[in-house]
Amino acid sequence: MTIFGISKTNIIETRDSKDMTLGGKGKDDYVTLYQNRTIPDFLEDGVDSLSISKESENRYLVEYWGYLTGSHVVTREGIEELGTALLGDRDQIPSWTISSDVDELPDWIPSGYSPPDPVNCGNCGANVPVTEILTPFDGEFDRYCRSCWEASQ
Repeated sequence: MTIFGISKTNIIETRDSKDMTLGGKGKDDYVTLYQNRTIPDFLEDGVDSLSISKESENRYLVEYWGYLTGSHVVTREGIEELGTALLGDRDQIPSWTISSDVDELPDWIPSGYSPPDPVNCGNCGANVPVTEILTPFDGEFDRYCRSCWEASQ
């Protein structure tokens, strides 16, 4: 079994949610990943965001928020597994995205990763960031900017 793609052998410890550091704030080396929610009016239990901060060369803190909240300290191999599992897919509309305020990508991000390009609204043709596109029926073909989706309701 894995957690965020991290094998159990690479989880050093699990920490209580009361010990969370609120997204790595105050740490120099942290990044936040967000679940890309593209289906309107669909609530999904689980995790909405992850904050990853480097504690040392072989210790990374992974904190997660959403319906589930908690944190794990993982090895270097574990954080690379997480990067591959969540950011390794090259779908045009990915399931996970990196916060836009990251100046430099950490070295555990899969090689060749780049932020996803905007996609076109299937209705008006507008170029829309992947975090703002809605795919209510079939993400391959049905894509709406928020304005077109709201107008269709």
